Amino acid sequence: MKLRLLHLDGSLKEQAPFWDEADDPEVVDLSREGPAFRLWACERRMRAFAAALPEAGDDEPRATFFGSGDFHHLCAALVARLAYRLAEPLTVLHFDNHPDWVRLPPRYHCGSMVNRLLEMPHVKRVITLGPCSADLDNPGLKGGNLRALSEGRLEIYPWRHAPSRTWGRLRSGPGHRWEAGLLYWRNLGEGDFDAFLDELAGRLEGQAVYLTLDKDVLPAGTALTNWDQGEMPLSALLAAVRRIGRAARVVGADVCGDYSPPVFSSNAKRISAYFDQPGGGHPRERRAAVNAAVNRAIWTELRGIA
Repeated sequence: MKLRLLHLDGSLKEQAPFWDEADDPEVVDLSREGPAFRLWACERRMRAFAAALPEAGDDEPRATFFGSGDFHHLCAALVARLAYRLAEPLTVLHFDNHPDWVRLPPRYHCGSMVNRLLEMPHVKRVITLGPCSADLDNPGLKGGNLRALSEGRLEIYPWRHAPSRTWGRLRSGPGHRWEAGLLYWRNLGEGDFDAFLDELAGRLEGQAVYLTLDKDVLPAGTALTNWDQGEMPLSALLAAVRRIGRAARVVGADVCGDYSPPVFSSNAKRISAYFDQPGGGHPRERRAAVNAAVNRAIWTELRGIA
């Protein structure tokens, strides 16, 4: 698997101990455009982003690291390009503390990325692992895509979350059970995680799978991000990548969730971040060391499974 470093916010440039060890990484510098991409982007900018990526070597799997989770919606452009070339059914395995399934504008937003994936004809299913956030509280009132969940095109497996109140009947699925207006989740942190991985790997055996990882799924301190963080241990995330990598054909991956001081292109984004993101930052030396170590561990697993 080829390593691609996408510089949007400077966070990866701080992590030389991570990427200096890679063998000739592909580097794309879009740092000047970073504030315009942060949190959300218009259709025109998304097309410009896709056009800025080198086409050479597209037949090789890529692991793209691109900094803060504020840019997670760029995953949609990466998957669209890959799915078009593959022209076969694709499952996206999504690690995140947030479901990223909001059906509210703007269209290309880090909180609505999963919906853009589900619109693609070759993406047959998105499987989200690890969310613990309040986004799953009363999800129907917060714009959550309950229809996709009920249809089985979207599966969500929180690491730990209380039952969620819903309005209207839903079909039960592999990751949830609906009963009397409540979604009872299959919490991965409360069961046999190895058995779950065996089950999931059996379902994905030999299939094309794309991995998208936001490090905010990890506990605070294990990684340092711009968002509230979950409870999935790093060991569990790495075990999942390793187990699925042995069973499925991993055709690409992306990794985000580094911390970077927020720089926005508009007051609307600044206000949105004020309400959505926890305040405060992290000292530069600490965030670089912590996130470089996590990125190195993730890259080691990705490189080993391709």
